[in-house]
Amino acid sequence: MKKLQIKFKLYYYYIDLIVKQFSIFATFAFKLIEFSMVIFFQLINWQKQVEAYARENGCIFLETSAKTGHNVVEIFTEIAKKLPQQS
Repeated sequence: MKKLQIKFKLYYYYIDLIVKQFSIFATFAFKLIEFSMVIFFQLINWQKQVEAYARENGCIFLETSAKTGHNVVEIFTEIAKKLPQQS
């Protein structure tokens, strides 16, 4: 009977240890998610401000990527359309 009690105490100890470690990990994970969300919403807010500034000043705003080539042709096409015609 005493061996069984020792085993149960050991199991409870390991379960408690796992719960504490999971709690620390979960707290870290939630903080990381919270930080990521703050950065994400700051980027969205920044993008809206830049778009508004471009609109107010008659500028072209188009997100591009040199790495993937996304919207690169489109931005140069828009710039070419805005250039004054010289004859």
